[in-house]
Amino acid sequence: MDDMKAPLLQNSVTSLKCEFISKLPHKVRSGLDPETPLDIDLSKLTGFIQGEKEYYEKQFATLKSFEEVDSLESNNAIDEEQYCIEQVQHERAMNISNCANFVLLAFKVFYFPFYG
Repeated sequence: MDDMKAPLLQNSVTSLKCEFISKLPHKVRSGLDPETPLDIDLSKLTGFIQGEKEYYEKQFATLKSFEEVDSLESNNAIDEEQYCIEQVQHERAMNISNCANFVLLAFKVFYFPFYG
């Protein structure tokens, strides 16, 4: 279930950002940098009514925080995957060690009466 959660979160953050940017008025969209659309300096733009600039600043800040949380979530998923891989490797090493010890014990039990 957690495997399904990360892609859904990523898709929702991306779609939320795209939808928000597509619905921006032209006066705001004209100040966007296509490579970093959430890093906008609204103080350089004009034509806002009272409170409108603050509204957009809060909206952009909220979207940035969503992206930060999303990036932390995806990094955590990578860490968990790496941890699982390491656990499988440790279990395999323990199984090999146990098998080798069993073989050594069998040789000792078999050859001890002859040379003991």
